[in-house]
Amino acid sequence: METVKVDAGSIFSSTQWLILGTLLTITVFIGRHIWKMRHFIEKASRLPGIKGVGFFGIALELLLCPAEDTFTKISVYFEKNFGLCKFWLGNKFIVAVNDPNYLEKLISNKDCWEKDNVYDILKPYVGEGLITAPAEKWKKNRRLLNPSFKQKILNGFVPVFCKHSNILMDILEKGEDDPDFNINEKLMAATLDTTCDAVMGVPVDAQTSSSSFGVWLDSYMEFCSLRLTRFIYRSDFIFYLVHGTVFSNVLANIESFSKTVFERQKQIFNQEMSAMKEGTHSVEEEKRNPTFLKLLLEVSYHGGLLSDQEIQEEINTFIAAATDTSASALSYCCLLLAMHPEYQQRVYEEAVGILGKERDVTFSDIPEFQFLDMCLKETLRLFPVIPFVVRITSADIELDNYIIPEGTSLLYCIFATHRSPKNWKDPLKFNPYRFSPEESAKMHPYSYMPFMKGPRTCIGQKYSFMVMKVMLTKAIRRFQFNTEYRSVEEVELKLNLAIRPKHGFKLTLKRRV
Repeated sequence: METVKVDAGSIFSSTQWLILGTLLTITVFIGRHIWKMRHFIEKASRLPGIKGVGFFGIALELLLCPAEDTFTKISVYFEKNFGLCKFWLGNKFIVAVNDPNYLEKLISNKDCWEKDNVYDILKPYVGEGLITAPAEKWKKNRRLLNPSFKQKILNGFVPVFCKHSNILMDILEKGEDDPDFNINEKLMAATLDTTCDAVMGVPVDAQTSSSSFGVWLDSYMEFCSLRLTRFIYRSDFIFYLVHGTVFSNVLANIESFSKTVFERQKQIFNQEMSAMKEGTHSVEEEKRNPTFLKLLLEVSYHGGLLSDQEIQEEINTFIAAATDTSASALSYCCLLLAMHPEYQQRVYEEAVGILGKERDVTFSDIPEFQFLDMCLKETLRLFPVIPFVVRITSADIELDNYIIPEGTSLLYCIFATHRSPKNWKDPLKFNPYRFSPEESAKMHPYSYMPFMKGPRTCIGQKYSFMVMKVMLTKAIRRFQFNTEYRSVEEVELKLNLAIRPKHGFKLTLKRRV
């Protein structure tokens, strides 16, 4: 009887062998990864939250969701899961937190101070500035920068704020009663002017020139948000393959603007240093308070503690943050005052009572705007411009009966915390009196954190409030704000790193008689 020899090649083609080998390799890789991660997965499985779909977690849901609806979908998850809410986004394990008691414990824990690598999506522009820097670098740079935000120095900025607010008023008059007038765009140009002139010491005339920095910055943030919510774009290869040309053009434009600011101040600084060496500098120059950028240059000049690249990164970070957040908060405040004429009238009466109809603000006036201060704080409760902050755990964290494993991405849900009925009565109602001194004293300190809390709180929050008060007291005395929106619920939001109204601010202005 003949023996039949079976040729393996006749059963499997070379292509099939390749596919089989690839599948086997992937299976082994996944198996080894799961084995290495078994303790992590075991701890993670005990946490409450969203199951998702296998390895992808909720990534597929977000991928299939229209980009402008992503923020709403994410927000619903957190509303339904108060306290802790775990989920997987592809291979990234995330624990979302919106309970003030948990937030306090985590934010104060040194093992939760490192920024998550999700912030790498911001680095093409901001590099390792204060927002994205590792904890050790952040501590060093924050110590260097703190002196430039002392109250005395901020007080000296007020005339600059007034100058650019006056320019803004003339521009806003041109948009009176125009339903298509984009007030946020005008406010971004104004806050860019104040930031560059006061903080950087370099006037850029953004309001009166054809500068498109605000448009480019908004586009940059939109791309970053896309990479944040669409996990396939975490891959640099895929992202640049699809969006590389447009993104690179946007990046080049905002980088060019910021570099020009740096080079102009550096030239001024070098001239001043030369004058000091020659003894030809004036007494006024010697007494002048240092700006943020000048302080960075002095630190670099005298101690070599910062490179030009590091200075540029801090410039990029502050220009982007100060310009967008202040303009957005101002826009939301105008919108909420337009929805609530009784509060708008109260802000108007307070401003006129302190300043009269025309007088510019002085630094000593600013603490007197107490009702406006309450309105701004309530605005930032309802519309915290930056809705999330992400950290990564550098050790296992015990929290009540849970263990959050080392390497977990902690998502601090500022937006959900600010709007939770467990933290606030009638959370979607605009009620400035929540922030009266009496009510503020009853508040859990971690139920409200628009500028973050703990050691990595925002360096520019005092600056931002001063800018907003100067601009709003000027605007409220000249214009009445109106809007189509009738309630907070009507303002649908989308994520653009910051939160934006999906259908615009819909604000119109009417000149007061």
